[in-house]
Amino acid sequence: MCTIDYEARHHRLRVSGRCGDDAATAIREAISTFGRDSERLIVDLTALTSLSDEVAAAIVAAGEAVSPCRLTVVRKHGSDVDRLLSSVQSS
Repeated sequence: MCTIDYEARHHRLRVSGRCGDDAATAIREAISTFGRDSERLIVDLTALTSLSDEVAAAIVAAGEAVSPCRLTVVRKHGSDVDRLLSSVQSS
């Protein structure tokens, strides 16, 4: 199960747990909502244990859609989440 929490003080969207395809729309909408009227948004994936290809694509696409908001995606280096996001970003 995927949990999405927004910390307004830090402009941080924290995503945790396991995110399957069913979470893609919720994550895309959260990034759009909180990034739309903001100069910056941090998407913190450090507590994310797994994500699907669809969720990874949704994060990348939503980040591009909220421009000029500066989106920073934080994740554990070398993790499965990092590898999947990196492959989606480079394609």
